[in-house]
Amino acid sequence: MAAYYTFEDLSGTTTPTNSDNPYEGLIEACQEDPAQIQARYDTHRTNRNTQQREKLLAADFPGVTVDGILAKLEDPTIEPGFKDWRHCLVFWARPPEKIRSLIAEIQQRLLRVAPSEFTLPRHTNTS
Repeated sequence: MAAYYTFEDLSGTTTPTNSDNPYEGLIEACQEDPAQIQARYDTHRTNRNTQQREKLLAADFPGVTVDGILAKLEDPTIEPGFKDWRHCLVFWARPPEKIRSLIAEIQQRLLRVAPSEFTLPRHTNTS
């Protein structure tokens, strides 16, 4: 099954590409220079966070869209025997303490309403 995610470049420039990789244009536009990629993606991420914050806080926000696959995995009665056909890709990051604290607080709030959910333990060791 093909991916349905499209990359909206919010870095302030256009990065057209004919590739299936949504980041190919960004990489090409930066001539594969890691410093340029990082700077441009930082701008993209800042602009995307602002965009998404505005959407989430808008008075007409319709609510989140539940991932149908995750819903079936969480509640097997929806479709008994369902198997997730997707492949998993995980990115690990080492955010600053301020972000780790925010993540820990969000996880604690989630666990209050869904105590059986698994959350990764918070580790402060960054070695």
